Amino acid sequence: MTEPTTTTKGLQAEPAGMLPRAFGNFTLLKSIASGARGEVFAALRPVEIERFCALKILDEETVKRPDFVAALRNEATRVVRRIHGNLVQIYDIWLVDRRLFFVSELVEGVDLATLLGELARQRQPFPVDVAVFVAMEIAAALSYLRRLSERNADGTPLPVGLPPRDVLLSVDGEVKLLHYGATVSALPMDDALTAPESGPATSGATDAYLLGALLRLLLGNAGGLHHSVKFLCGALECRPIVVHRLSSSRYVHADRFPMARDRYR
Repeated sequence: MTEPTTTTKGLQAEPAGMLPRAFGNFTLLKSIASGARGEVFAALRPVEIERFCALKILDEETVKRPDFVAALRNEATRVVRRIHGNLVQIYDIWLVDRRLFFVSELVEGVDLATLLGELARQRQPFPVDVAVFVAMEIAAALSYLRRLSERNADGTPLPVGLPPRDVLLSVDGEVKLLHYGATVSALPMDDALTAPESGPATSGATDAYLLGALLRLLLGNAGGLHHSVKFLCGALECRPIVVHRLSSSRYVHADRFPMARDRYR
């Protein structure tokens, strides 16, 4: 976690809503989302490569909680070191003008909540094969996070909530989970799919529950729901309760997502 920094150009340096504007060494370009846990902006960072990034600026009350700041500092290195094709890459965690924020890759695409809203507006169903593909990719992300937790053997709580807005679908057909670590996951979440388990006792059953809830959200009571769950478990070569034994191929039917995306754009 980058050491606290004081600047003369923080988040409040310009009137609210004025973009672009400076934020420390970054330039906020566009507001992407806002919720109970803070705001997300598309931004520029002062480096020569991969300048475009996303900034997740946490609610200003979080920095007033010493326990929260200490926990975030304790896991910061592990969060930044995570590298997986189905996780949004976190580059750094900063503290500027008493606002905690995450610097991450900027995924060009749409979040699942927005896509579902557009499909509902058009009265269009979510394609079953695309729903299975999305669930498989999120399963791979959850599996990776679980393996890291088991490897660290530190009892770090794993996700027990899955906000649809944290599932990002890129224009290249990638599915990425936006996960800021256990400390931020403990904050209140808007409209998250939740599992009954919590804390270090979570197991593969938690992942299975979240995946089932995700498929239910995507397909509702459609006739393809039962078939998609059976297909997903078969593709993962596992019993429904053990989702971390994944098949070697992450991109089964990956070509179908861009076509579906273009169809409903």
